[in-house]
Amino acid sequence: MTTFGTDSQLTVARTVLDLTSHTVSDARKLLTDHDLRLGDTTGAERGAESGTVVGQRVASGGEVEPGTTVDIKFAKAAATVWIPTGIVGKTLAAVQDELGALRLHLSVTTGYSQASDVVVTFSIPGSGSEVREGSTVVVVTEDTPGEPGQRLAIRRRLQQSVKTRRYRSRRA
Repeated sequence: MTTFGTDSQLTVARTVLDLTSHTVSDARKLLTDHDLRLGDTTGAERGAESGTVVGQRVASGGEVEPGTTVDIKFAKAAATVWIPTGIVGKTLAAVQDELGALRLHLSVTTGYSQASDVVVTFSIPGSGSEVREGSTVVVVTEDTPGEPGQRLAIRRRLQQSVKTRRYRSRRA
C-alpha cells in the first residue's frame, strides 16, 4: 500500500480502475466511488460502441492520490450517410460526382465498363441504404440498356460475388 503526505497527515493511494468499455456516466460514478475525479473527456472515432470509454490517461492499475483527475477518450458515433435514391439509370460520371460529394467511394464491378457515359444498372449497397461515411459502393454498368433478363443475371452474379467476398473475409 502506498501512502502520500506528511507524518501528521497520511492518505492512502487510490488504484485507478480500468474504465474501458464503460459509458462516460458509469466511468464518472466509478471514479467518484474511489475518491477520484473525471477530467477531460474527448471523443475519438473508434470501432467501439458509441459513448463507451476507449482510452484513459492515468493507466488502470496505477496508484494516485485521492482526488486525482483521470482523463478519458470515448467512442463517437460514426458518421453515416444515405446512398441517394435514383442512382440506377444515371451515368457513371453523375453517380461518381453524387457519391463523391457524400464522401463515398465508388467501385465498378470487374469486367464492366468504366467509361463515364455508361449507365449504372445496379449497386450494392442499394439506393436508400445507410452506410458509414467513407464506405465503398459497388456498381454494375451497362453500355446500352439490356434486356431485363440480362440485368437480373448481372445482379445475381454481383450479389454472389459480394457474398463470396464476405465469407472469405470472415474466414481470414
